[in-house]
Amino acid sequence: VILNSTVNVPKAIDVLYLYERIHCMLDNDEAGYKATRAIELEYSYRVRDFSHNYRGYSDLNDYLCGRKQEQKNAASQVQEIKQKTGQRAAPRQKKGRGI
Repeated sequence: VILNSTVNVPKAIDVLYLYERIHCMLDNDEAGYKATRAIELEYSYRVRDFSHNYRGYSDLNDYLCGRKQEQKNAASQVQEIKQKTGQRAAPRQKKGRGI
């Protein structure tokens, strides 16, 4: 269930009984913490709060975008090193799709 806003927590609580496990990945702010606590009060042991996995970021999306940017930076650094040492980038292999 995707909330899109913590205002929708009461609506979500009404349907979450259908789920054996509830994984909360809400914003790392006061509203996100309150929403997670409200769900935990209703469903206790079935709820897992995953916001600690992206601590330091405002939400999961910011974390994923930051991670993606770090990966791009690492790839460009490897490319720069290859260029400085005179190594050529390996040609792209065809993926075997298409005609």
